[in-house]
Amino acid sequence: MQLAAVVQALNLARYFAFAATTIAVYDWILLLGKEVELVGNARMSIGKALFYLVRITTIPGLLCGAYTLSPLRARLNQDVCNMFLWISPILCLLSIFISYWLLTIRVVVLYPWSPLVKIVLYISLGACYLTSFGVLLSCLHGLSRDATYVQLVDLCMPTGLSSRISIVFEAPLVFEGLMFAALIYRAAVDLQSRGSLTMLPLFRVLYRDGILFFVIMTSTRIWNIYKYVDRPIYEALEGLYIMWSIVSVLSCRIYINIICAVQKPLQAGSRSQSSSRREQSYSLWEFKPPRMSNSVQV
Repeated sequence: MQLAAVVQALNLARYFAFAATTIAVYDWILLLGKEVELVGNARMSIGKALFYLVRITTIPGLLCGAYTLSPLRARLNQDVCNMFLWISPILCLLSIFISYWLLTIRVVVLYPWSPLVKIVLYISLGACYLTSFGVLLSCLHGLSRDATYVQLVDLCMPTGLSSRISIVFEAPLVFEGLMFAALIYRAAVDLQSRGSLTMLPLFRVLYRDGILFFVIMTSTRIWNIYKYVDRPIYEALEGLYIMWSIVSVLSCRIYINIICAVQKPLQAGSRSQSSSRREQSYSLWEFKPPRMSNSVQV
C-alpha cells in the first residue's frame, strides 16, 4: 500500500464528502419554501413522516461524515475511529432505505386494485434491504477487528475488505429495477387505456423523475460496486457519500414534484371538476390508495 496513493484517495473522499453535504444542504434550502407550503401544512401521513425522516437522517449524517474526514477537526483516537466505522455506514444505509420506502409508496399508490403488486414490492423492499443490512453488519464486524488507527492520516484504516460488501449495493439494485418496471408498466397502461388529460401532468412527472432517478442511481450503484470489488480498500469512501446525497435529494424532490403535479388540475379546473378530483389528488398527497368508483375502467 503506497502512502501517496492512500493520501490522494483520502483527499478525494474528503472532496466528495464535502460536495455531497453541500448538495444536500443547498437543495434543502432551495426547497424549504415549497416544503413548508406543500408538506408542512398537510396532516400527518406515512409519506410526510418518511419525507422528514429522510431529512433528519441524511443531512446530520453527511455532516458527521464530512466532519470525521475533515483535516480541520481535533485528532481522533482508536475508539472514535472504530465508532465512525459503524455509525456512518449504518446511518447511510438506513437513510437510503427510508428514501426507497418513500419511493415505493409512490408506485404502490398507482396499483390500488392490485394487492399482489403491493405485497411483492414491499416484500422485495424488505428482503433486499434486510440482506444489505445483514451483510453490512457482518462486514463491519470484521473491519472493526482489523482496523488500525494511522496517525499520519488521522483515520482508522482497515487491512482488508470482504468481497461480500458489494452485496450491500447489489441487492438494492435488484429492487430498484423491479420498482422502475412497475412504474413504467402502470404509466403505459394508463395512458393507453384512459388517456386522461387531467392526469397527464402527473404521468409526465412520474416518467421524467422515474427514468432520471433510475438512470442516476443505477450508474451510482455500479460505480460503488466497482470501487468495492476491483479497487483498493482506501478508495471505498469515494462514492458512498455522493450516492447518499443523491438518493436523499432526488427522493425528496420527487415527493414534492408529485404534490405539485396533482395540485395543478385542482387550480385549473372548475369547481365541480375540482370537487371530483379532490379525493384522488388528496389521496396521492397522503400516499393512500384512492377510492376507485365502479365507472372507472382499469
